[in-house]
Amino acid sequence: MRIAVVGRKGGTGKSTVAIYTLFKLKEMKYRVWLEDFSVSKTSSEYLKKVGFRGDPKPKFTILDSPPSDVQRDLTILVSEPQVLWMEKDNADVLVLNKVSPLPDRFMEEVKLAQANVGRFKQVFMVPFSGALFSGELTTEPSLDRVVMGILGQEKGSLILPMESFHNV
Repeated sequence: MRIAVVGRKGGTGKSTVAIYTLFKLKEMKYRVWLEDFSVSKTSSEYLKKVGFRGDPKPKFTILDSPPSDVQRDLTILVSEPQVLWMEKDNADVLVLNKVSPLPDRFMEEVKLAQANVGRFKQVFMVPFSGALFSGELTTEPSLDRVVMGILGQEKGSLILPMESFHNV
């Protein structure tokens, strides 16, 4: 399965989502590979730094920022709430990244996510994690759920960061 991680704006976390997905699938014993098409080569540099080697004959190939003509089976759009309006990519899944922890702003972002549920098969809201964005690969339950969605094991259409609000 070829999984494209896309988005128009830089700095939204596309490479972070690509790397996290790669490592989570590897942790689950899947054969994985990553192709980095991004201008910054963030994924490639990180994988080189940690000594990661892709698997021969991967079950999952993660495509970080591929051009639109690259074949893919699933497309994940990574965007931030304030710039979602500019995204035109045709995608299966939306990762609404860097969601605010502030209650009023969070509720506005939930409304934005709800308004976009019909545009995507699944919408995942992921809170900002400073550790992940500084290159430290830590566990992020919301991104774990994105991976479970890829595997068909997360069934909701809108997945919020808190379990108690799961599958609205």
